[in-house]
Formats: sequence, C-alpha cells, structure tokens
Amino acid sequence: MSSALLFGEGLWLEAKSVLVPWLTPKQMLMSLGFPTFDVRGTSVELQWAGPGLGGFEGLFKTHLGDGDLTGPAAWYVADRLVYWDFQYLPTGLTERDKFDRLAAHLVHHIGEAAQWVDEYDLPNMLWEQPGYSLSLAMAERFGGGYCSFRISHASHRHMTFAQHGPNR
Repeated sequence: MSSALLFGEGLWLEAKSVLVPWLTPKQMLMSLGFPTFDVRGTSVELQWAGPGLGGFEGLFKTHLGDGDLTGPAAWYVADRLVYWDFQYLPTGLTERDKFDRLAAHLVHHIGEAAQWVDEYDLPNMLWEQPGYSLSLAMAERFGGGYCSFRISHASHRHMTFAQHGPNR
C-alpha cells in the first residue's frame, strides 16, 4: 500500500511532505503544511492544495470550530482534526469519471468496500479500517451528481456522510 494511503496516523500531504496527525488541535493544525484558511464566525475552513492519495491532484479540506460537540452540527465544530474531505480536481473529467478513478485506486490499494446505491440511484462505497474510515460517494446536488470523498478518524466514524449505507 502506498504511504499516501496509510491513514491510521493521519494524512500525508504529498506536496508538503508533512504528516498531519489525527486529533491535532485547531491552533497547531493551522500551521502544519501552511494551509489557506477562511474564518467564518467561530469556525474555520482549512485547505491544502496539491497532489494527494498517491498522486491525485486535489484539495484537502476540513472545518474546525470552538469544540462545542453538541447538536446536529457537531461534525462541523470540532476543535481538532477528526475528518478530511478531498476534492479531486482534474480537468476534463465528469464527476462520475472522478468517482470511478478514485474507487478503482482505493480498491486496488485498500481492498473491497461495502457498496450500495442511494435513493437517487447514485453509488456509495465505505471502507472501515482500524482507526479510520473512508467514504466515497456520488452525491446529489441541484439535479446532478458530484463526487465526494471523506476520510474520518474512528472517533468521528458515526458522522461520515455515508452513514446511511448497509448496516447503518
């Protein structure tokens, strides 16, 4: 398995040659790998651009807040790193092509995933590993689909967007 796909300790930022460990506090995270960030009230969105997941050009994103882990938006306001979203950014590919390429890459390196289709007949995949989970989905947006990929720490596994899959 590629070192870029060993998520048990955190996320390897290939372009920066930096490992960003799971559960890194917000203030420390803002200096690792020099992310760009957008402050929105009591939360901040951090972004790291460049290749990831073994050479896929994209953007890693996470949201951090003040640590109020109550209510329906708890996933959004964690005060430490508990998930990453990856936006695959190649030019000339449809969202379904992005999904298919990421799915094939992940299956090749990690193995088979739980698979199902949602109420819009769009595919979803979930890999549950010791310490983390991976969710890859085609999601519905404004009448069209988009490719969504999330890597979650085990402490946040229950809050992945793929929580409605098999046995959920």
